[in-house]
This record gives sequence, C-alpha cells and structure tokens, in this order.
Amino acid sequence: TKATEWRDNQFGYVLGGPVWIPKIYNGHDKTFFLANYEGRRAILGGHASGAAPTPAELSGDFSALASLPTFDPTQTGPGSCNALLKANLNCRPLDPLTGQPLTTIASSRLSRLAQVTSKIIPTAATDNSTGEINWFGTANAVTNTDQQTYRVDQTFQKWGQIFFRYTKADYASSNYGTSSLAAQSNAGANIFSENSTSWTGAYTLALPHGFVNDFRFGKLEATALQGDSPASAADIAALGVTGIFTNLPAYAAGYPNLGFGTVNAVSAGSPGN
Repeated sequence: TKATEWRDNQFGYVLGGPVWIPKIYNGHDKTFFLANYEGRRAILGGHASGAAPTPAELSGDFSALASLPTFDPTQTGPGSCNALLKANLNCRPLDPLTGQPLTTIASSRLSRLAQVTSKIIPTAATDNSTGEINWFGTANAVTNTDQQTYRVDQTFQKWGQIFFRYTKADYASSNYGTSSLAAQSNAGANIFSENSTSWTGAYTLALPHGFVNDFRFGKLEATALQGDSPASAADIAALGVTGIFTNLPAYAAGYPNLGFGTVNAVSAGSPGN
C-alpha cells in the first residue's frame, strides 16, 4: 500500500514594544504596540479500510455470487442465508419485483444518485462474500491554521488609557473517515473550515475615592462550514440540483458518504443496503 505522510510544522512570531519614530515621535511610557502571528501546516497520514464491491457488482452484475445461498426466511439451519447474515456474511438477495434470486440490476432501475456517485465508490478485485475486508486505502489529511493579532495601547496620564485589539483566525482541516476516500484524489473527504474576526476597544479611567471606570466594546464574527470532497458542477447538474450553494465554497456541495456492508434480515420484506 502507499505510504502515508506525517508532518506537523508550527511557526510564528511576537513583536511588541513602545512606538518610536526617529525625529517624529517617541512613545516611551505612552504608546505601545504588539503584533503576533501563529501558523500551522500539518499533514497527518492515515488509513481507511472496509467492504467494497467489485467493478461488476457496482454496475449491477451479481452473477459471480451465484454459488451463495438465496435469502429464504424459512431456512434457518447451518449454511442458510439467515445463518450467513447472523455471521455478518453475505448471501444472494431476492429481486423484490420477481421474487427470484437477484443476478443483475438493470441500469434503468438504478437511481439518479446511484448513477452519478458510483464513480466515487472504491472497488475491490474480489467480492466480499466471505465478510473479509477487501478494500484498503491511504490518505494524507491536511490541517492549516493562521492566526494574527494586532494591539495598540495609549496612555493619557491622568486622563486614563485606551487600547484596541484586532484578531483574525482561519482554520481548515480534512480527514479520511469515509469509504469513498479512494476516488477523492487523496485529499481527505470530510472538510471543515472556520474563519473568524474579532476586535475589542476599551477606555479605562481612574476616578476619585478608588473607583475605576472601564468601558469596553467589541465584536466577534465567525463562519464555520463542514462539507465533503467537492462535487463537480457537472455532477450537481446531473442530479438536477439547482439554486443552492451559490454563496458557499465548493466543498459545501460535497458528495454523500457512501459505503457498503451487510445487514441482518428478519423477513422476506426486510430492506437491505
């Protein structure tokens, strides 16, 4: 399998002191500034595994599973479909339209969502009839952080002092907790971002008899978005989705999280997945 990358770089600076402009202004004991920046660039490699269909099964062809028992709620003994399902193994489903063993699903019976998103589902060389993990993928999830802060303090002696602080923070991360990972260009399918801006101003004045007046005001504004690997404009159009995601980044219009597994059936009418 492909090796993953693990790298975490953190960096930044803090610069502060009195404001001094040669021959123009000397802010010693009066005017002070502070500038700060913190950044992080992390690539955290990981793995994902699970059950995946073969290319033929993904297209609706289950003829390779002809040797497996067919679901029959009246059979409960060893080797029956019910016994396989209880052991988290597979068996051949029945066609709900004909009541016969399902061999092929015609493309006309596939939903529009299935037709559009089938290309993002990983496939395996062998079928999963034995219940073994048959798909294994790797990914390098990325986390980026940028935060900057600026502050100015001014003292007016007996008239008090003021300060103003401005902070901007941007955070973006991705992770690989999805079975549709393999077709996502190794970018990590689940994406989260948060962008925030805040500022605060204050005026502090010492009053007679030990009283202090501290007046503060500020604002915090943050936008957080969680999405998936971006779906292409062509896929969104093929799904017939219009009039949404117009003011959001591309990953807000992401593919659904798709996966395959087994399900325990209790009757002939029970739904499968």
